[in-house]
Amino acid sequence: MDVAYELARRLLLMRQPQAAMAYIDALVAQAGTLDPQRKLAVAHLLKEAGRRDEAITMGLVAYRAAPQDAAIHRAFGDLLMLDPQPIHHPGVVAADTYVKLTSDDGEEREYVIYAEPPIDPRSHEMLLAQAESAGYVGKRVGDVIVQHAGTWQEHRWTVAEILPAVVYVFRDIMAEYEKRFEGEPFFVKTFKMSEEPSVKDFAPIVSQLHARRTRAQEVFKIYRDNVLPLGFAASMLGVGVADVMAGAMTEELGPLAVEWFDIEGHEASRAVARTASEVVLTRSAIETLFDLELLDLVRAQFTLLAPHSLLDALEREVLDAEEHCANGQRTLSSGDTGLRADEVPAEHPTLRAKVDRARTIFEWMRTNVRAEFRPLETIAPPESEEEQARKTIGHHSMDAVQLTQHLGITMLADDLGLRRFVPNGGRGHTMSTVWLIPALVERNVISSSERDRLLLRLVERRYVVILPTRSLLAAALHPSVQSATHARETFGLLGGPALDLPSAATIAAEVLRDLALSPLQLAGTARVVTLVLDGMARRWPPKLCAYAFATATATQLALMPGQLKDVRDAITAYVKRSGT
Repeated sequence: MDVAYELARRLLLMRQPQAAMAYIDALVAQAGTLDPQRKLAVAHLLKEAGRRDEAITMGLVAYRAAPQDAAIHRAFGDLLMLDPQPIHHPGVVAADTYVKLTSDDGEEREYVIYAEPPIDPRSHEMLLAQAESAGYVGKRVGDVIVQHAGTWQEHRWTVAEILPAVVYVFRDIMAEYEKRFEGEPFFVKTFKMSEEPSVKDFAPIVSQLHARRTRAQEVFKIYRDNVLPLGFAASMLGVGVADVMAGAMTEELGPLAVEWFDIEGHEASRAVARTASEVVLTRSAIETLFDLELLDLVRAQFTLLAPHSLLDALEREVLDAEEHCANGQRTLSSGDTGLRADEVPAEHPTLRAKVDRARTIFEWMRTNVRAEFRPLETIAPPESEEEQARKTIGHHSMDAVQLTQHLGITMLADDLGLRRFVPNGGRGHTMSTVWLIPALVERNVISSSERDRLLLRLVERRYVVILPTRSLLAAALHPSVQSATHARETFGLLGGPALDLPSAATIAAEVLRDLALSPLQLAGTARVVTLVLDGMARRWPPKLCAYAFATATATQLALMPGQLKDVRDAITAYVKRSGT
């Protein structure tokens, strides 16, 4: 089943539904032997192939076999949620229908009628034979059913509503999923409003928005603490990798883990960037390269590959952006002052810009990158740990890992959690943009000043871990860097996890020596000393930082007694201010 399923899926991705039909027919023939999860997987293939009615029928059978499974609820809901076509019904009570009855005194009864078992009477399900005995079959809306006619038990029921069973089940999932499966990934959230809404009607909405905000904070904390792939956070929050990157670039939710936390890891990344020739792109790398305007430069230096699933994801981003642009985008958010509604009208410049961005990225990828399918030998059964991880982390993310290892080449990812799936010493290598940029200097593609400008952009985007260098710290002091916060964050790299204290102090002292020798005075001694010690104090005690820095400057400024005295005075003043 697994090979036939994967072949059918790939042919559908290649827009070859006719070629996929033979494999889909083989899967349908095996349907009686498949578990519910695999049945739903086949149902999704049927829908993609244009065989919608068969897909819905098989999906309903799978749902009925495992109504206690949250994943089955989500998969069945996904099958119907984005389907704009109505599900037609002859309008009479029959097999696979839902019927609602009302009595003269206002009592209501609901039944879901199926032709075959299993049924659950607790969920008001009954078999067709039972419905026939009760006189329900063949009735239409408005018909009256009289039970026990002419006796003291006579009861009259009017048919109030008839629906296809699949529609009823879908509505039930939409309404009850969150209550039934608390703690499961977000799927749907509904709110019931009164006919004349009051302020209190909005309380559950505000509460849910606060809960989602709290959940986002919790998910990002798990992501940071465990250095997980961006796709994990995306899956948990129901957003894309680019959205998670945007969140990780904020002070509230960041930073964005991109490079290793030890010097050995950095050396390995640097070596990979120097020698790489064939590179597998990931969604995180594309986001960075596009924003830094490096796509074409990278294309000229490497043979670029990407999994087909990544191009599929980028195409979906285009379709989503176009839909929002055509219809406008409305969002509700909760802030400290209460509920806030944001509405961006159709064809607004910001929405149009998102469409242009998505199209540009997709077209560039389609034109310049060789798309590769997932290696067949990596395909595991749907219920396996490998496939569950692929679903949780994201198909295109895990496909990039497997493609990298299968071909023994390099993966470019600004996603340290994903890079951990390609361990050092194994088959395949990884690097991030942090070391790609210096490698472009060594390849004579960009200048050293351009390198520092780009790395400052990464610092501003809260990418970690970036190693501080003399030239990078000096670049942060240049008049073109307007933000004092930017300078503080750049010097904060001195307190990063990859350097020991003497190394950080030496780099800082070399910066002061370079500034002293420069004909252009970029910053005063006191300001630089403060930036250095504040940065180092992010990791070590201020007094210890001051001692290490003083020792390092004594060596670097030994032939500049005047400058050395100024530095020592500034260090002494800093220690007094810090109270240590």
